[in-house]
Amino acid sequence: MPRIPDQEVRQMVTWLLSDPANRRVKLSNIPSVAPELELRNHGKTAIQKASISQGCGCRTSKKNTFSISYAHRQMRLGFVRWGRTWNRERLYQQVYSDEVWTHGGAIGRNFVTVLVEGDKQDILLDRYRPECLTRSH
Repeated sequence: MPRIPDQEVRQMVTWLLSDPANRRVKLSNIPSVAPELELRNHGKTAIQKASISQGCGCRTSKKNTFSISYAHRQMRLGFVRWGRTWNRERLYQQVYSDEVWTHGGAIGRNFVTVLVEGDKQDILLDRYRPECLTRSH
């Protein structure tokens, strides 16, 4: 596979970091998701090496736990108190409709493209941007 020209590499990295949704695109899927980057003739390894050369890489998304504000705790406590009044059928309906169990949710691994080289402070700030976090329930 041919090497990706520097100008196209910079365009790809700009595209990756420009939109939160782009950060979650698998590197191997970039040619089909963003045809305007003209990367169809380049393989996964070339795209991966190109992103690394510009200081970007894929990492597992950090988990962001739920809010512990007073208002949020009161809301959760109210839901629990309401749940204590449910009959068994209603309880099972709630438990087995949970997205975490049916779709992987907070248990599965989610990957995101982040800065991996450069200033340590910039890397940390990029890693903990809201769009780079996965909400855990």
